[in-house]
Amino acid sequence: MRLWISEGFIQQPNSGQRSLIQEAETCLKDLIDRSLVLVTRKGSKGGVKECRVHDVLREFCLAKLKQERYEMQEHIFPGGISVLYGDFRRPEQNLLSTFPPTKEPQISSLTYYDLTDIEKESRDREDLLKQKELRDLHPRIRDGTLSEQAIFSDLIPVGRGLLSEQVPNRYRRLHYGFVIKYKYLRVLDLANVLFQNSAETSDLVNIANLAYLRYLAVRIRTTEIPSEIGNLRNLKTFHLSGAIGRVTLPEAIWKLVCLRDVIMDHCFFSFQHYSREFFEDSSQLDNLKSLSTIYIWHGNVEKLMRMLSGVQKLGCIFSNSWQECCEASNLFKMLECLRELESLKMSFHVMAPYPFKFTFPSNLKKLTVSNARLPWDEFSVIGQLPNLEVLKLLSKAFEGQEWDMREGEFQRLKFLKLDSLDIVQWSATGEHLPCLEQLVVLSCQRLEEIPSSFGEISTLQLIELKWCSASAKDSVKKILDDQRDYGNHQLNVSVVG
Repeated sequence: MRLWISEGFIQQPNSGQRSLIQEAETCLKDLIDRSLVLVTRKGSKGGVKECRVHDVLREFCLAKLKQERYEMQEHIFPGGISVLYGDFRRPEQNLLSTFPPTKEPQISSLTYYDLTDIEKESRDREDLLKQKELRDLHPRIRDGTLSEQAIFSDLIPVGRGLLSEQVPNRYRRLHYGFVIKYKYLRVLDLANVLFQNSAETSDLVNIANLAYLRYLAVRIRTTEIPSEIGNLRNLKTFHLSGAIGRVTLPEAIWKLVCLRDVIMDHCFFSFQHYSREFFEDSSQLDNLKSLSTIYIWHGNVEKLMRMLSGVQKLGCIFSNSWQECCEASNLFKMLECLRELESLKMSFHVMAPYPFKFTFPSNLKKLTVSNARLPWDEFSVIGQLPNLEVLKLLSKAFEGQEWDMREGEFQRLKFLKLDSLDIVQWSATGEHLPCLEQLVVLSCQRLEEIPSSFGEISTLQLIELKWCSASAKDSVKKILDDQRDYGNHQLNVSVVG
């Protein structure tokens, strides 16, 4: 949906009361309700994670694009597939373009997909038709393999940009200098390139020349993001992946007034070394809606939280400075400043100090906690969150052999995930989780059983167990058998390992 917004497909409602994301969600739901889009995977909150369209609808969309004087092209080359969207006509034919006249194709979107991932997905789903479609996209693809000569060079005569010298193969890297030729790009998604083609700092400098860019997703091998990224004055979404550990973001990036989402996968950043002037200008982060993953340290933490007052999704890591932070003040008290926060991910790289008290914004709907290693008696505050719908407890989030749930908590919880916890006994009834729809339990090998009364939860649709004890598996199977005897065919059970 961020791609739709970046392409300009979604317009702000006249009322101004709904965000662009909400408007995009409404459009997607309308397409699903009409069976024009098929949902293949849902998220923990029930939203759409993955979807696909029927071939007939796809052909209709391509025809409609041509009517609108736009086109989508797919090209296969060694290692991946590139999808380009834009106006590929010659300049003299390009009378209705919204961009200034140019001799180059006016491509607004370039997205790369790693072919190995697609082939693996095809094997996993036994989707042989997809493999056939991939072979049909280019005449040089035979027997499911790719020729190293299957590149873009033979597409040049019809006005496509010259990508042949930049296309990677097993011997050389992708050269990011080619993006300068597509200076009207709004969307550049290179997050799925192979590791050897990850971007260096100098590659990001080249990308920073794309003044129209609104969406940038890129896989990096550097930990230094150049200040030139601050030149992307239209950037709305900045998505980094590939790096591990701390990445340095320049202060200049936070001066981008259009920036809404900063997302970092498997890496994190910190405001620790920013200037005093940065913290004095509290308006720099006002427009941010999603921010992850940020490294929390004790200095300036209160000022930082107040600067993030408009953030709706936040991911953060507490490391060895966490002890000092709690001695200085209660950080969780500061989280109350984030009045619009709906989704929070917290990971601890050291054991959280005990005792201390959780304090979360009341608007919180989704919470993920990992490695806190807190006792279960600290859990009650989470259960009292009035709007919490999704809870994920991962990798020693809480420790202790027994979890005794209390009445009146988790009244709106729909999704509960327990992963790699040392819990042995779970004392609970269906009344403790009256709205639960999905229960996922992974690698809780000491857990003896799932409470039998969970089968009585009228909203429960799925119980999923992976790599748990034999007794826990048996308890789930018994819940399913009992519910089938009662005529409940809504509940499904998945047991693996």
